[in-house]
Amino acid sequence: MMMMMMMMMIIIIIVIIILLHVSLGKSKQLSNSSHVLLGNFNLPDIDWNAISPFQPNQLSNFFCDCIVNCFGLMQVVDSPTRSESILDLTLTDSFESITVLLYWPISLGSSDHRIINFTFITKVAHPLQPSKVVFHYKNPNWNSFRTELTSGIWDSVFANNKINDISGTDGNVFSTKPFATTSLQ
Repeated sequence: MMMMMMMMMIIIIIVIIILLHVSLGKSKQLSNSSHVLLGNFNLPDIDWNAISPFQPNQLSNFFCDCIVNCFGLMQVVDSPTRSESILDLTLTDSFESITVLLYWPISLGSSDHRIINFTFITKVAHPLQPSKVVFHYKNPNWNSFRTELTSGIWDSVFANNKINDISGTDGNVFSTKPFATTSLQ
């Protein structure tokens, strides 16, 4: 029974690592993106200086090869977080973005893991909003308006009697702009 539970746990962990691998692969396709991956990975047998297990271990080998090495992630935590092991990891592909890494000497609540505190510096991209044109009807260009009204093109403008044919794609009958506009962001 215990062996069955252990096998289930290993299968679940491998599935999680595979999903993580797929997710990181999709995320890496974005340009100019920094990644930070953190949590209690519970992999005490990895030598983080060499990025390989102390002893042969299928799960740790898979994690080192498929997550850390494949995606160029660096492990930032260099001090034990539980007893003498580094279990709580902070992995990033942008080492210079992690600053002020502190290890608290106490744990939180009933946890037996030390608290890690760090700052991750990144830029957040905001999508560009399309500009909006606003007409200033209170302050028209009357000279331009008079010129348009006396230009003599009205017979051809109203010949088809279809509003889509009368105005352009922007709904403007006039060739010049009698009303000043402002572009809002």
